[in-house]
Amino acid sequence: MVKGMFSGCICCFNEIDTDDILIGCKGTNECLCLEEKCCIAANEEPHPIGLISEDNFILKLGLPCCTCGIKIPDVLCMGMSKCLCCRSAQAFPFKDPVNGPVCAICFLSLAPEVGFLKPAPGAGSSPAGAPPVAEMHR
Repeated sequence: MVKGMFSGCICCFNEIDTDDILIGCKGTNECLCLEEKCCIAANEEPHPIGLISEDNFILKLGLPCCTCGIKIPDVLCMGMSKCLCCRSAQAFPFKDPVNGPVCAICFLSLAPEVGFLKPAPGAGSSPAGAPPVAEMHR
């Protein structure tokens, strides 16, 4: 089926994946000291309700469909969202799910590799330009 980045700019991307369709939407995003999670997807556990006590959080409130909190910052931005066949991710500084710079426009990918309908870097993928893992035999 169809899988490829339709837009990407340095530390964030948007991708379409018709092989992995989520019924509903879910995501988690973090920017400096703010974190939000939302989920209205089928067969997913609801979030806790009320005042949530968690390490590194100053304040966190929850409803079954979402949570919002103020936390001690550890990244500038980090997040991943999915809705139906669309997936988006951002990370700065670079780490999973965006391990290195990306660039794409109208399904034309320019980085980490050039081509049409190239898949976005996924969780657990190698940073852009990294060689494949190999063992040295003597």
